[in-house]
Amino acid sequence: MSSLEATIEKVLLSDSAKISEGTEELKVAFKSADIIPALCQVLGTSEKQDVRQYAVVLIRKHLNRKKHWVQLKADVKKGLKEGLIQYLISEPVKSVKSSIAQLMGVIAKHQKQLDRDWPELLQLFQHFITNNDPQKQEIGTLALKNVLDTSAGSVASFLPAFCILFKHVLETSTNLASDTVYNTIVGMKHLIPLLSEQKSCISSYANLLPGTLAAANAMAFIDEDKAIEELGILDELLEEHASVLGQHLQLIITACMQIALNQSLPDAVRVKGVLLTGWIARSRKKAFLKQKLLQPVLEALFQLMAAPSAMEEEEEAYFNADAESTTPQLCASQTLDTLALSLPPDKLIPALAQFIEPALQGNDVYRKKAAYLALSVIAEGCTEYIRTNCLENFVQCIGTGITDESTVVRNAALFALGQYSEYLQPDITRFAPLLMPILFTYLEQLCAGLEENGKEPSGVDRMFYALETFCEQLNDDLLPYLPILMQRLMTTLEPRFSVHLRELALSAVGATANAAKEKILPYYPHIIEVLKTFLTVDSTDDTRPLQIQALDTLAILSRSVGPETFKPLAWDSINYAIQLVKNSGEEADLRKASYGLFAAISTVLKTEMSPALKEIVPFLIESIKSKDGIVVSLKNRVSLKYKSRGAFNLHVLSLQTHFKEDADKVYPVYEEVKEDLEEEDIDGEFTDDEDVCSDIVGYDLKNDFTEESEEACLALKEIAAEVGEAFAPYLKDCFPVVYSALNYPHESVKSAALSAAVQITINWSKIPTPEAANEVNDILLSLVPKSAELIHFDPEYSVVMAALEVFSDLLKELKGVVLQGEGHQEAIINCITTVLNNETECQKQEGQGDDEEDELEEDEDDDENDAEQDMMLFEYASEVLNPLGHAMPNDEFGFVFKKLLPTLINKTKKKWTIGQRSFSTGVIAECMEPLGAAQIANFSGQLMPLLLKLAQDSVPDVRNNSIYAIGEMAYHGKDPIFRYYPEILQTLSAVIPKNDNGPHVLDNICGAIARLIVTNVKAVPLDQVFPVFMMHLPLREDYGEIKPIFECVSLLYQMGSPQLAANLDKVIITAADVVGTDKVPKEVSVDIVSLLKTMQKDFPDKFAATAAALAPEAAARLQNAFEG
Repeated sequence: MSSLEATIEKVLLSDSAKISEGTEELKVAFKSADIIPALCQVLGTSEKQDVRQYAVVLIRKHLNRKKHWVQLKADVKKGLKEGLIQYLISEPVKSVKSSIAQLMGVIAKHQKQLDRDWPELLQLFQHFITNNDPQKQEIGTLALKNVLDTSAGSVASFLPAFCILFKHVLETSTNLASDTVYNTIVGMKHLIPLLSEQKSCISSYANLLPGTLAAANAMAFIDEDKAIEELGILDELLEEHASVLGQHLQLIITACMQIALNQSLPDAVRVKGVLLTGWIARSRKKAFLKQKLLQPVLEALFQLMAAPSAMEEEEEAYFNADAESTTPQLCASQTLDTLALSLPPDKLIPALAQFIEPALQGNDVYRKKAAYLALSVIAEGCTEYIRTNCLENFVQCIGTGITDESTVVRNAALFALGQYSEYLQPDITRFAPLLMPILFTYLEQLCAGLEENGKEPSGVDRMFYALETFCEQLNDDLLPYLPILMQRLMTTLEPRFSVHLRELALSAVGATANAAKEKILPYYPHIIEVLKTFLTVDSTDDTRPLQIQALDTLAILSRSVGPETFKPLAWDSINYAIQLVKNSGEEADLRKASYGLFAAISTVLKTEMSPALKEIVPFLIESIKSKDGIVVSLKNRVSLKYKSRGAFNLHVLSLQTHFKEDADKVYPVYEEVKEDLEEEDIDGEFTDDEDVCSDIVGYDLKNDFTEESEEACLALKEIAAEVGEAFAPYLKDCFPVVYSALNYPHESVKSAALSAAVQITINWSKIPTPEAANEVNDILLSLVPKSAELIHFDPEYSVVMAALEVFSDLLKELKGVVLQGEGHQEAIINCITTVLNNETECQKQEGQGDDEEDELEEDEDDDENDAEQDMMLFEYASEVLNPLGHAMPNDEFGFVFKKLLPTLINKTKKKWTIGQRSFSTGVIAECMEPLGAAQIANFSGQLMPLLLKLAQDSVPDVRNNSIYAIGEMAYHGKDPIFRYYPEILQTLSAVIPKNDNGPHVLDNICGAIARLIVTNVKAVPLDQVFPVFMMHLPLREDYGEIKPIFECVSLLYQMGSPQLAANLDKVIITAADVVGTDKVPKEVSVDIVSLLKTMQKDFPDKFAATAAALAPEAAARLQNAFEG
C-alpha cells in the first residue's frame, strides 16, 4: 500500500485524531508537483472503493481551477486523459464510475478544441453509445452526460452528431427506465441553450420529445428523482426554446395529466406533471387555447382538487401548507391559479363553470370542496370579469357553502369568502347583510364550543380569515356591526383561550380598527390594556406569536385612532420595539413586526421621530443587506449558503453514495494549500468565483427572512416620507443598500426596494443645495436605467409594475430633472411602448415568444387573449404618460402621444374587456392636460368623434371615462373644441336619462358641463343647461369633479349669473357635503369656503335659511370651516 493511500484511509476513519493527522499529511502532499499522478496511481491500484472514490474527488477538486490544469506537464495531462477512459471502462463500482465521469467533465472543460485535444473522448462517445452492449452504452452516456454538464458551450459544433446519438438511444433501448436513457435525457437537457446556435437541431429535439416522455413515465415507477429530472427537460425547453414543444403540445399535456392522475406514482412525480401543465399553459398560451387543451386540463385539475385529503379535519393544505411539502391536490389548485392569472377570463370561467355548477348541485362533499376552491383561486386573476359578470351569483353560492352541514365544504367556502374579500373590494361589501350574520353566528358558536370542551373546532383559521378580510373592506359599513363584533372578539382574547385563537382574534381586532378608523376609539383603552399583557410577557416559543401579532395590531391602531390619541404611547412603543430588535436573534418576524410599528409611528410623530432614527435606520439597513435564508443551489457539487447576516459558507453536496457524509473533509484539504486567492489565474479565464457562479441554478428562500427584508424596505420608505428633511443624514447610507436590493432573488423584496429607492431620491431632491442636486442626478443615472432594465427583462409582473411606478413617482415629483440624464427620456418612452406592445420578458412568458412558430400561432383575434394581469401592466405603463407629459415640452409629448394613440384607440373596441376599454379612454383623458391646446388641435378631429360615440356606449364605465375625456379635451383644448360644443351638449343630454348610469356617470356629466362653461360660457345655453346641471348635485361618488364644478360656480357668481342666483341653496348644500371631509383636497376646501363666505356676506338671509336646514353633521362641519 502506498503512503498516499494510507493517508487517504486515515481521513476516512471515524477517529478524529486520525482524520486530523491524515488531513495534515494531505496538505503536505498537495504541495508536490506529483500529487496528480500519485492520486491516479491510487485510483488505478487500490482495492478499496472508498479510497478510489476519494482520490477521484481530490483530483476533481484540485483541477476544477484552470490554473492547476495548465500547470500540469504535458505528459501528465496526456496520461491522465488516457487513464481516465480506461478507469471509466474498468471500474466495477457504479459510484466510483460516476465520480470518474465527473472528473472527465472537469478536464473537458479546460480543452480549447475537444476533437483536437481529446479525440479519444469523442471516439468513446461514438463507439460505446452506438454499441449493442447495454453496459458499454451506459458507460458512454454517463461520460457524455458529465462532459455536457460542464462543457456544453465548447461542443456546440458537435450538437448534430450528439442528436443522432440521443435518437439512437431513445429508439433502440428496450428498457426506458435504464440509467442509459436517463443519462441521455440529462445530456440532452444540458445542450438546450445551444439550440439557438444550431437551429437545424430544433426539429431533432422536437422529434425526441415523445420518447423522452415515455422514458420519464417508465422511470417514475423506479426512481422518482430521476423521473423528475427527466421531465425537467420540458422546463429547460420552456425557458429557452418553448416553440420546440409546439407540434407535440397535446401529447405533452396528455402525458403530464396522466402522470398527475396516476395514484400509483409518487406524489413528487405527480406534482411535477401538474406544475409542467401550468407552465406550458402560461408559456404557450395561444397554442394551448388553439389546440383546445383547456377543457381536458380543467377536468384533470378538478379531479385532483376533489380528491379526499388526509388533513380534512385539521388544517387543510390549500389554506395553511408548507409550500415545499406540496401534494397533487394542492398543486392542482395552484395551477388553476396560474391559469387564472395567465388566460383570458372569458375563456377560462365558462369552461370551469361546467365543473363547478354540477359539483355544487351534487351531494359529493369533496367535489363541492373542489368547486369552492376553484372559485377561490380564480379570484385574483379574474377579478374584473367576476366583478362585471358573476359576482352576485358566486357570492350567493359562497353564502350557501358557509352554512353547509359538511365541515369540508364549509371550510372551503370560508376560504373562498376570504379570497373574494381580498380581491373584489369594494364590491364585495354590498353583501354584508347576507354574510355578516353568518360570520357572527360562527364566532358565537366558536366561543360557546370552546367554553364547553376547550377544543378549537376545525376551520377556525379559515373562519377568522374570512371574517378579517371581509370586515377590513367594509369601512363605514362596518359600524352597525361594530359593537357586537368587538364584544365577541374581546371575549375571545381572554386568557382562558388558546394562544393560537387569541392570535387570530388579535389580528381580527387590527382589521376591525383599520376599517372603523376613529370609530374604534370607545374600545381603544381596553384594546391597549390587552396588548400590554401580550407585549410584557416573557418571550417564549409559545407566547411569541401573540407578541408579534400584538405589535402588528398596535401599528394598525396608531394609524387608525389619530395622532393626538396615540402620541402618549408613541415613544414607549418605539423604545420597546428597539429593545425587541436588539434581542431578536434569529426571529425575523419579530424584527419585521417591529419595523412595521416604526413605520406606523412615523405617521404619528412626523419630524418628532428624528431622535430615534440613529438606532432605527441601522436596523433597517442591516435587514435589507442581510442574505439570511438564501441558499444558492449549484449544479452537482457545491451549495453556497448565506449565513451569519451575509457571509458565505461553503458546503460540499452531491458526492456519491456514502461519501456524502465525508464530503466536507475534501474541500479544506486542497483549498488551504492552493495559491493566494488574490493571485490572478493563468489567462484570467477561470476564477473560483466564476466557477461557482457558472454553476448557480437557482435560489431557495426562507419566507420569514424575505419578508423581513421586504418590510425593512417599506419601513425605510415610509419613515423617509413622513420624517422629511430630518431623514437627510441617512440618505447616503440608505441608497446604496436599497439599490443593491434590486438584485435580490425574490420579487417582493425587489418591488419594495424600488419604492424605497424612489422615496430616498425624492427626499434627496428636496435638499436645497447644488451638491444635493448633483447627487440626485447621479442617483437618477443609476435608478432610471436599472428600472428600465427590470421592465424589459424581469420575469415577474409585480417587479415590472413597481419599476413602472418608479417612473410615475419620479416624474410627478422631480418632473423634467428625471429626463436630463442622457437617454432617460428615450428609455422611459421605450419602456411604455414595449409594455403596450406586449414585448417585455414577463409578457413573453405569457405566449409572446419571438420564434417563427409563435408567428404562425397568431390569430387575428390574438389581442383579445390578454389575461387581466397583462391589463394591469398596461395600466401601470399608461399611468406614466401624464407625469411624463408634464415633464416634457408639449410638442415633444405630442409626438409620443401620436405614437401610442393607435394602441389606446384599439383598446377601446368592443372586443376588449370593460376594464380595458374604460381604462384606455381614461388614459386619453389624462393626456389632455400635458398635451395643451396646440397639440389637442392636432388630434381633435380623430378623438372627438370617437369619444362622443363612446359616451353613448352600452357600458356605464366606458361612458363615464369618455365623458370625462370630453370634458378634459374641452377644458385644455380651448378654441379648437368650441365647434364641437353643440354636439357635446346634445350627447350629454342623451346620456343623462339612461337607467344604468351609475352615480359616477352623473358626477362626470356634471364635471364635463362645468368644464364647458368655464372654457366658453357663451357657447353654453345656461338657461337650458344649468338647471339640469344643478339637479344632479351634490356629487355622489366621484368627488374629483368638485374642483371644476366650483370653478364653474365661482365664474358664474362673478358674472352675476341669474341662473346661479336662483340655485344658491343647492350650491350651499353641495359645498356643505364636502367641506371639512376627506372627500376633497384641503386647498379645494379652502377655495370653496372662501366662496361661501362671500355668498354669506352677499345673501345673508338665504345663506342662513339654507344652513339651518342642513343635517346636523354637515352644519357642524360648515361652522367649523368658517371658524377655522
